[in-house]
Amino acid sequence: MCYAKPVQNEEPSDNVEPNSKDDSSEPKPASPPLEPNAPLAINAQSVGENEIRDDVEDLRDRLKSAEKWMIWLTGAIVVVGICQFLAALLQWHAMENQLTEMRIQRDLANRAWIKIVAVVPSDGERGVAMEAWDFTGMKTSQDVIIPKGASLRFKTSFQNVGHSPVLNLAAFYELTLPKTGDFGDSLLREEQKFCSSDPHRSEADWHATLFPDETFEGTKRALSTISPENSVIHGLETEFFANLIVCVKYEYPGSATSHQTTAIYKLVYKDPRRPVEDWRDSIGLFSFTKPTIHIKAEDIFLKRLAYADRAD
Repeated sequence: MCYAKPVQNEEPSDNVEPNSKDDSSEPKPASPPLEPNAPLAINAQSVGENEIRDDVEDLRDRLKSAEKWMIWLTGAIVVVGICQFLAALLQWHAMENQLTEMRIQRDLANRAWIKIVAVVPSDGERGVAMEAWDFTGMKTSQDVIIPKGASLRFKTSFQNVGHSPVLNLAAFYELTLPKTGDFGDSLLREEQKFCSSDPHRSEADWHATLFPDETFEGTKRALSTISPENSVIHGLETEFFANLIVCVKYEYPGSATSHQTTAIYKLVYKDPRRPVEDWRDSIGLFSFTKPTIHIKAEDIFLKRLAYADRAD
């Protein structure tokens, strides 16, 4: 009996595990480390340091550029702030000036104003307005020497032309006899000196309250001494000039200071021997023969000197 020899299956059986280990899984020998002094190590180290240095320089340049921009930006902000401050200061100053001007205009529109309407000669009890005398070297029965002088009686008229009541009105007068030929600035200085002084109230016209559009009239007498330096003597004839200074002081509600209105009148003698146009333009020279003269109101003209008018 013949038996066939079984043929082995060349294919691996499922029960036989294939060799899963690959040649590539076997550890490979590591490359030997480069020596420090090797050319490749030196080049790599040099390249790294250069890159780092370049990066640091680039970063430093960027920081410097950013710092410059910050400085310029800060300076620009400061300049703009200064300009804005100056603009605000100028605007505030302009507004302050406008407010001040508005207050002034309001005060001028609502305040009281005194106007000197008229000053005219007035005859007294003896029927004369102006007297002048020179008793040089003469004595009365009581041995009293009467100085050489002149006096003037007059009436005044004042009006409140403002929009507020006038309080404590007081009008002062001075009959000034200037030196011959002494006019203009010296007369203005005399006016300023007199009005800036504080004359006694008993010598003034006084009124407590004067309402808007209301008028006030006063009557006074002013006198002055004729001194040798402000007169000219020709034998028995004495010549002199005379001016009347009028100064009105007053107050009104809401005002912290007093106010003034002033005027100067030149006394002119109406010489009946001369035409009206002549004595109106006269320099106002008076003359009399010792010892006295008496002039009526109708023979005296009070010429107002416009350049001397003052009001505050």
